[in-house]
Amino acid sequence: MNWILLIVLIVVTNLPYKRSHFPQGSWIETRAITLTFLVGALILLIGIHPYPVPVIMTSGLGTLFGVLTIIWYALPTVVRRYGRYPKQALHNKPKRFLVRMQYPVWTLKYFEVLFQQVCFVYLFFVLLNGTHHRGTALLWFTVLVSGVHLVNFRYRERFIAGLFFLLSIPMAILFGNLLFEGYVIVTIMIHLLFYILFYGSYWFASEKI
Repeated sequence: MNWILLIVLIVVTNLPYKRSHFPQGSWIETRAITLTFLVGALILLIGIHPYPVPVIMTSGLGTLFGVLTIIWYALPTVVRRYGRYPKQALHNKPKRFLVRMQYPVWTLKYFEVLFQQVCFVYLFFVLLNGTHHRGTALLWFTVLVSGVHLVNFRYRERFIAGLFFLLSIPMAILFGNLLFEGYVIVTIMIHLLFYILFYGSYWFASEKI
């Protein structure tokens, strides 16, 4: 039943997101899909509550997360002021909506990351019993998380999909260990920082194809 719940929530939240197109950065569509991420995360958190999930939160980590969130939402303005519009990348691949750094799409990505991290916690501790079987849970966590990234080959260009898949393997190992140690907030920050650096680089580095 727990497996079915996770699969259903992932499908229900991600299908509208993966199939959406944001040529003008629609706030209406963004609000609707963001709501599905929030509801999905809430349902999973309710399911996680009875399980002994370690969570380490300090004032320092909270401050870092707050700063990173501010940077996240400031980035679309910063890149437009100090960066260079990635014309070539968007001309070659016009559906790279995150590269455009429009606030509706960028906001949606933020909440998608939060939802994904809740899914990771649910998978590791509830479904894989990571609290008592760290090694086995970490192995299957890595297999499943990297396997899910194969779906990107359907929705993204092959280079990006392949890159994300290859990166997902070491990141899953890192995230699994951090989750076990209670550093959920650190996994969220790493996830956000990756997208900040990856998509921000289109505006500051030499033109990407």
